Amino acid sequence: MGHLCSAERKKPSYGPWNLPQTSFSHLSRQGEALSELETRFTRCCQLAEGERLPCCTHAWEGGLVRFCKQEYSTKTLPFHCCREASKQARLTCFASQAPFPTYEKEGALLNLAQLTPLLLDSLCSQASQDSKQRPNPALVQNITDTCCKLQEGERTACAEEVKSQFIAAFCSSQRRTWKDPQKCCSHKDEAARRECFDRSYLGHISLLSSEQAPLPTEATP
Repeated sequence: MGHLCSAERKKPSYGPWNLPQTSFSHLSRQGEALSELETRFTRCCQLAEGERLPCCTHAWEGGLVRFCKQEYSTKTLPFHCCREASKQARLTCFASQAPFPTYEKEGALLNLAQLTPLLLDSLCSQASQDSKQRPNPALVQNITDTCCKLQEGERTACAEEVKSQFIAAFCSSQRRTWKDPQKCCSHKDEAARRECFDRSYLGHISLLSSEQAPLPTEATP
């Protein structure tokens, strides 16, 4: 629980900015489940010390139940842990998939709140090397497709404009399924809305791979 509830832990962000919008729907479902778990874990960590572990355990088990129900509601093959026969077997399977079982480390994170020339150079370099089979985060792909063909000195302004357009398009969409838990889209002022996205979502974006990303393990003391 110490690592999970540490004030210094950078909580990964999952949403339409880093989840591919086509061909990799299983990653979108996993990302949404992870975001929900992070929100519930945050609430549990605000409780008294003796109440944190039971709360996180309940949140984790409930999150996996909801995730597996959603997996079976799709036409694709469910995540393999969901196909285990018993509850305990499913929990054990998910726990075995965790890259950092005790939350002592963090996965690769990307900061799109601060679009620097160095970051854009890195994104453009990676974009030129990526296979078409690799899922491209939606916002990253929008930036690289639009801005990487420009001169280096023009990329930052381009990326900032692409990000603003992405946020505006997302918030105006009538079909969005992501719930915007921090209510950033409710800001009428464009600058305030963007600042909310930068602060709440875009500073700690988790990078997903084309493999099915595991859900986090059960919280331990």
